Amino acid sequence: MKKRLLSAIFLLVILGYNNANAQQCLSGGCSNFTNQYPTGTFTPTTSWQTHAYMNAGNYTLFNVTCGNTYDWTYCETYGGVSTAWDAQLTLYNNSNLTTPLCFSTDVCGTNGNAPYIRWTANFTGTVRVLTTAYVSGSGCKSNTGAPYNTLAWRQSASGTCCTAVTNVTSPAIKQ
Repeated sequence: MKKRLLSAIFLLVILGYNNANAQQCLSGGCSNFTNQYPTGTFTPTTSWQTHAYMNAGNYTLFNVTCGNTYDWTYCETYGGVSTAWDAQLTLYNNSNLTTPLCFSTDVCGTNGNAPYIRWTANFTGTVRVLTTAYVSGSGCKSNTGAPYNTLAWRQSASGTCCTAVTNVTSPAIKQ
């Protein structure tokens, strides 16, 4: 019985590993916002959506809901493209552009240089996703014109937001 259970766990780990998406939510990131592109604010759906003609230095705005999980990537597997140049992604709360929420670089794609952020929203509002490039040993670079990359995004899970309860007092116990 124990041997069978260990075999089942081993099999699940191997299968899960082979089918796992490569995602990151690293600290740090870039802040060289050049242009909003495309214009407008997107609300991710559960299906992958894409936008081509992305340059490094562009940022894109997305509506998020507290508790939901969101993905942004340049991985070809999901409709993105990062073969023209080595893309990076930095995620910000659009109302706080001094503290990045997540950073990703070099986790997937044909050349292994596509980023993939998976993040669960801890607020309802707008996020800013900044695209940058890693060039010649340093990151956070901007570029313009061709060649372009393609950004892909989706809402990968729905959830509820937990808020901390503070300053709760219990009624006095009468004896």
